[in-house]
Amino acid sequence: MWLFTPNAFFSVVEDFNNNKNLMVRARFSGDIQNVFSVQAEHTPENDYPYRASIPKETVAEVVASNILRINYHNFKNEAQNVLGLNENKRLNALHSVWSVMVNAGDVSAFNFFKKRRKYKTKEFDFTDMGGYFKYRKR
Repeated sequence: MWLFTPNAFFSVVEDFNNNKNLMVRARFSGDIQNVFSVQAEHTPENDYPYRASIPKETVAEVVASNILRINYHNFKNEAQNVLGLNENKRLNALHSVWSVMVNAGDVSAFNFFKKRRKYKTKEFDFTDMGGYFKYRKR
């Protein structure tokens, strides 16, 4: 499972050495420590260079706590507020994930394509920091 918070990204899978734990993996130094308050192991030979084996109940409690504290209406804007503009690499990655998933979804379900008839494409690029769509013409 991939989990995004405004200031962290994780891949969470079962710990194959201990099925009562989950292996929380991160690509950014500090993400695991900051969110789960545990020490992460540095594993540079793996695709996720930081990881920690954490009891499933602890992961569930921390994730639920983060969900219950949501007080924003736009995730990407909140990430920008939390991270600041100096975290462009991470913010750009969030925008890229958003764009890829929109393009992978059912485009016919989106009203904004109907409102903007002059754009004939069903694919667009969401790269600006202001929160507006930039469409690509085909």
